[in-house]
Amino acid sequence: MRILGVDTSSTPSSVTLIREGVARSITGGAGRSRDVLPLIEQYFNQLLTTDSPDIIAVSTGPGSFTGIRMGLGFAQGLADALDKPLVGVSSLEAVAQAAILDGVTGIIIPVIPSTRGMVYAARFRESGGRPTREMDDRELGPEEMGAMVKGVAGAVTLVGAGALLAATYLPAEGELNVREPLTHPVSEGVARLAALGAGERAIPRYISRSQAEINWERSQTVNH
Repeated sequence: MRILGVDTSSTPSSVTLIREGVARSITGGAGRSRDVLPLIEQYFNQLLTTDSPDIIAVSTGPGSFTGIRMGLGFAQGLADALDKPLVGVSSLEAVAQAAILDGVTGIIIPVIPSTRGMVYAARFRESGGRPTREMDDRELGPEEMGAMVKGVAGAVTLVGAGALLAATYLPAEGELNVREPLTHPVSEGVARLAALGAGERAIPRYISRSQAEINWERSQTVNH
């Protein structure tokens, strides 16, 4: 079984091909079009030599709006061209899985930067080598981040591109760890979860408004 994992929802973007349980990854860029397209070219040159994937899995967000669209567009186009199934995986769940591959256990809070000082976060517990969800994906500000660790006993580990930022939002009490950067790329988390049957419909998982929507609302307010 060959599974391709694609993640462009956060920093850095990455693609991973798992073949017979062994992962090969390419990492680089920040989910922007000028970064992702060269990454895709490397993917074709280095990963897809003679074998094409049996399943294509892509992170669906939350995360960079541009990155999510780029990743989904690439994965959908490749799935159509190769006539292969396409599945989606929560970006935060994939970050948690990558952290578990890095050896993180206990309570895991994956964090991806949003905008305006906000972050995307969820809470998982490592169980049997995979993340078990305890809280849904949320967009949180500094004053709301504490809800993620409220009432949690034992060690909590923040992981992902927004982990260092989120750590500054939390009180200096309890056993709080920060693991950033991760050794395993998020795209490997995507592929491993797909291999475990965690895939869902590959549609964007937006839980906040894009900057374009916010700017449009502001323009309407000014005009009226």
